[in-house]
Amino acid sequence: MNSLLGLLDTLEAVVAAGQRIPLSSKIIVDEKYIYKLLDKCRYLIQKESQKKSASVTSREEPVTLNESVDQTEYVQAQNVLNKAYRNAEVVERGVNEYAQEVMSNLQLMVTKMQKDLMRVEKNIESGRDLLDKKIQKTEVKDDMTDEA
Repeated sequence: MNSLLGLLDTLEAVVAAGQRIPLSSKIIVDEKYIYKLLDKCRYLIQKESQKKSASVTSREEPVTLNESVDQTEYVQAQNVLNKAYRNAEVVERGVNEYAQEVMSNLQLMVTKMQKDLMRVEKNIESGRDLLDKKIQKTEVKDDMTDEA
């Protein structure tokens, strides 16, 4: 049970150290690491449960106070684990919403930049046309002075 409490402490520390999302109460955490910790917790809980059920079925005597305390700890640990999963899902939804917002803003910026680039391209094209006309006028004047 101590190793389970250690894993829960680690899980709590990871959540506490998560990067805050600006202007929200959400945080960013390493999803894979959280799930690994939760899987380890689940494994330890199942292992403890199997030990308890094996010891209960192997004897005929009634359940002692110590075993009922362990069952209470098991239920509490399971509740903490379920809460951690729900929190991880909330965090994941928040991260996805934030990512969508960032990508939408980036797409809007790219669209604006494309419009600006098209205007710059038109300006360059107009400038080149003006230069071509000036060059042609200069060539015509040079041709006229050469003929005279």
